[in-house]
Amino acid sequence: MPVIVHITSGPNQGQEKTLKAGEKLRIGRGDENDFSFPDDERMSRNHFVIKVEATRCRIEDLNSSNGTYVNDDRIERPCLLEDGARVRAGQTHFVVKIVGQTIHRSYPALRPGGSSRSIPTVEIPKFMAEACPSGLTCYRASHSLSESTPLRLIVGRLFQHGTPYLILDPTKLEPGTAPAALQSTPLFDWLPPEARQISPIIIPPGALEGDPIDVLDVAWDRNALLCIFVAPNVSVDIMLRHFQAMTKWSGDGSGSGEQGMLGWCWPAVLSPLLASREPKFVERLLQGVTAVLMEVPGQPRQWQVYGGAEFREVLLAADFLPGTAPA
Repeated sequence: MPVIVHITSGPNQGQEKTLKAGEKLRIGRGDENDFSFPDDERMSRNHFVIKVEATRCRIEDLNSSNGTYVNDDRIERPCLLEDGARVRAGQTHFVVKIVGQTIHRSYPALRPGGSSRSIPTVEIPKFMAEACPSGLTCYRASHSLSESTPLRLIVGRLFQHGTPYLILDPTKLEPGTAPAALQSTPLFDWLPPEARQISPIIIPPGALEGDPIDVLDVAWDRNALLCIFVAPNVSVDIMLRHFQAMTKWSGDGSGSGEQGMLGWCWPAVLSPLLASREPKFVERLLQGVTAVLMEVPGQPRQWQVYGGAEFREVLLAADFLPGTAPA
């Protein structure tokens, strides 16, 4: 994956460097840098570095005095670069061309003459893993996302694991923002027909009229959305019936419909259940399910996944990196 760093304005305008996977480019005013800019008085001696890996390219500010900007946003942490990203350091402007990059974009590509903000800054997502008494592993972001990073670009990467079932509570959304679905099923199917409009709904994979990632924009941080990944050999009808049955289960294993209600369909309820209940309970509740993605209640712009130990490989394949909790 060759990466071309081209100078579009500034003292060295027109120059460029080409990098291959495994190479890095350190940029600054000092002669010791790979790309030196002694005539840029606003650039720090060691300003930023670009690192090229097998399938991605990232940039990191080196504690510069005046900051490093990607698409007009000052970066505070290492960030991923996309093809066409614009970088500014001191008086020098760069454009980064990533040759042959293929990426699922959940935002509009930069148009000629358009705003550089069409391509947002993307942090390198990092995760922590914690074994739970339930037998599951909880994978969680090691820090909250910065405001300059659209949450959909981070959380949406997990949709590479497969298109999830969405369990959505439209009553918790802003009026008029509920996504249009070609098919949805009330989760509380035991409610009388006239009352089912208050029920959370189940949206199977492929049933939304738009991109399922769009739901994140309207439902995240509202205790309104679960994204449930299911084993590929389980039919939609079976999963719909299972989700509905689990709302009529008290946890004693009978699932008789006479046991009461288990309100597992909201993150604030489900998260402690998956973390702390006994393995037998969780195994029954998540029958056919491989992982559950949801917000972290009370912690804005955070995400968490409950799944097996093997889900770590899914995160790594989606370009997440192991991290640690902030001090």
